[in-house]
Amino acid sequence: MLQNVSVKDADLEKARPDIKNYFLYEGQASFRDEIAEAKRMVFREIKDIERAKYPDKDEKELSDLVDTLTDMPDEPVKDRVVYTALYLIFQGNNMLDLANSYLRQALDTTLSYSLDSEYRRDVKPVVFGR
Repeated sequence: MLQNVSVKDADLEKARPDIKNYFLYEGQASFRDEIAEAKRMVFREIKDIERAKYPDKDEKELSDLVDTLTDMPDEPVKDRVVYTALYLIFQGNNMLDLANSYLRQALDTTLSYSLDSEYRRDVKPVVFGR
C-alpha cells in the first residue's frame, strides 16, 4: 500500500521534534506500526475517492490503480500520512487534544496525487492566465 510514498521516523520528527523522547514504548525502536496503519487509512481514503470516479471497477482493480499512486512534488500524500501517524501516536497515548489537532491537520491537507505511472517528478505545472 502506497509503496511510492516513503515515510520514516525522521519525517515524524520534522513535524514533532520531541516525538521519540516521549512516545516510544519499552523495546520499541521506531514508529513503523503507526506509520503502516496511517498508510492503510490514507490508502482506504484514496480508494474511496477513486471508487466514486470509477464505479465500474471492482476492489482488485481499484487497489491496483491506487498502487500506481505518485505523490506530487510538494508531497501532500506524504504529509497526510505523517499527520495521521502523529494522530494515531497521540491517540494511543490518550492525549486526545493533541491527537485531534493532528487529525485536523491531516484532514486539512489536500490530497493531490497522480495515478498515471508515466508521471515524472521533474515536470513542472504550467499556469495560464494572470
